[in-house]
Amino acid sequence: MIFFSLFLAANAVSVPVYAADEPSGQEEDKDVPSQPAPSATAGEPGPGPESKDGLVQQSVVATSEDKYIIAIGFFNNTFQASGFDIQVNYRPNMHPWMYGFRFRTGTDVYKDSYTGATLTETTETVIGPVAYYRLEPGDQVTVYVGVSLLYWAQEEVAPGTGERSTDAIIAPFFGGGYMGRFSKHGFFNAGVFVNPFTRVKTHTSVGTTVSSGDLDLQLQLGLSF
Repeated sequence: MIFFSLFLAANAVSVPVYAADEPSGQEEDKDVPSQPAPSATAGEPGPGPESKDGLVQQSVVATSEDKYIIAIGFFNNTFQASGFDIQVNYRPNMHPWMYGFRFRTGTDVYKDSYTGATLTETTETVIGPVAYYRLEPGDQVTVYVGVSLLYWAQEEVAPGTGERSTDAIIAPFFGGGYMGRFSKHGFFNAGVFVNPFTRVKTHTSVGTTVSSGDLDLQLQLGLSF
């Protein structure tokens, strides 16, 4: 009996079990319905590079806008009887260059120290384009260098005699300064432009006025849009 049992065990035939006989994990996955990808809720960015690009684009649009600036200067005319100093600027979005057009005029009155009568009235007019290169982009407060091409005219009038004398030149001016934005729409500029080789001269029988190496002082406050 024992011998017969050992003989059957030694000659037993093993029956292989194939993978096809068992449930496939892949087939189970196919039967499971796919879950939709989570979508962004209102006010929240969705996942992926597209949403990231969208955020970057929104940030650029919020900070990258063309700027139009109107500035009024008040230093050049502080010691003059009358005058006006205004400048309009334009800066492309996120561009280091800013371009402007400048107009400044002022009149100096010279009187007789004894009688108080007006001897001469000398009017200086400066007009022309100006360009600034900002060392920092955007609306940040920054140092700049600049150049302008100005028409500089001087007129001297003697009211007592009716004489009138004029002189004018066109010359480049070079300089630099400090500018930037404050609060939401405020703008300031403090700069000096100079050309030491400029010279204008006017003459009447009452007096002579010679101006050389003119300084274009730009001390301005304005609005930025």
